[in-house]
Amino acid sequence: MSICSFAKMEYRVDEDVAATKKINTSLLSDQVVWSSSDKTIASINANGEITTYEKEGECVIIAKLHNGILGKFKLKVVNYGIVNSFPYYNGNNPSVNEFIMNYADAVSEITTFFTIYGKEGIKGNISSNDLGEIIYSNSNDYDFSKIDSSLKKLMNNYSYPLEIYYIGKGCVEFRIISESAYYEICYSESADFETNPQKLAPHWLGTLHLVKPSVSEVITRT
Repeated sequence: MSICSFAKMEYRVDEDVAATKKINTSLLSDQVVWSSSDKTIASINANGEITTYEKEGECVIIAKLHNGILGKFKLKVVNYGIVNSFPYYNGNNPSVNEFIMNYADAVSEITTFFTIYGKEGIKGNISSNDLGEIIYSNSNDYDFSKIDSSLKKLMNNYSYPLEIYYIGKGCVEFRIISESAYYEICYSESADFETNPQKLAPHWLGTLHLVKPSVSEVITRT
């Protein structure tokens, strides 16, 4: 699971297993006690709802039935916002190469910020002007001072025009802009993009968008 996320767990007894172990499944219906071996990593309530926090690590989730039967599994909590590597990226885009290689720390801090402090229903964007000043579409949404240095490093030093869009909790889009296209690198802690051919890494997606010229531009060029 990602840091600062939620999941719902269920306890099920397979019929074949129940028959092999001669377990009366009717006795297992509604008396399950859930627990976590380390509540600083993840906690679980009586309904099987897991909550993770800002800390990475591993713990064991245990389901204990009233007749003494135990079920358990190991849970690993990971900050997918940290850019350690992009195993699925083929390295053929200069703007993406610079973004990944030179600004990984800043990007990781920004995505981690929105994973931890992201607010559902709150959307906005971050850009910079010609003077290098950071512009927020709604500066009252967040305490951006927590990532001020990373934003300045990325927005002012990166070789390509860049805009950042935050979308609620744990979702950030980095939009690299050129004259005829923009490349969008999206992070979402709630999705893995398994079916997308431009998957870059777990929870990271890259998409190239071609910008169509307006009618007036076509006439001018002609």
